[in-house]
Amino acid sequence: MEKATISMIVRDFTVAGLHEKEAMVDEIAKAVIANYPGSSYRIAVKEQYRNMKEVLDKNPEIVEFAVEAIRRAGMEPVRGSIRGGTDGSRLSFMGLPTANIFAGGHAFHSPLEWISRQDMEKAVSTIVELARLWEERA
Repeated sequence: MEKATISMIVRDFTVAGLHEKEAMVDEIAKAVIANYPGSSYRIAVKEQYRNMKEVLDKNPEIVEFAVEAIRRAGMEPVRGSIRGGTDGSRLSFMGLPTANIFAGGHAFHSPLEWISRQDMEKAVSTIVELARLWEERA
C-alpha cells in the first residue's frame, strides 16, 4: 500500500479538551506506525467549529436579549447546549457574537425534516422582538 488517509472529526466543549483529543490521535498514529518500519504519518488539524460559549460568556447580553425576545413572543425559553457546527458558532468567532435561536424545525438533518407554519411564525415573532430589544437598549 502506498498511502492511506483517515479523516475524522474531533469535538469537545473546551479548547483544552480538543488539544487532549488531538494528542491522543497522534499517539495512536505513532503506535500504529511503529509496526511498519520505514513508514511515516502526518496529521493535519483544520479547525471548523468551536464552542461559542467562549464568546457568549464575554457578551452575556446576547443570550439575555434572546431569552427576553422569546418571552415577548409568548413562549417560555428553553436553554440548552448544542455541540457541533452552527451558524452561531461561526459568526461568533468571526467577531459577531450570535446565540442560536430556535427555528421551529423537527427531525433536523433527516429525510423527514420539517417545520410547521405556526412554528415559523413564532420564530419570526422572536426575531422581530429581538430587533425591538436591541433598538430599545441601544
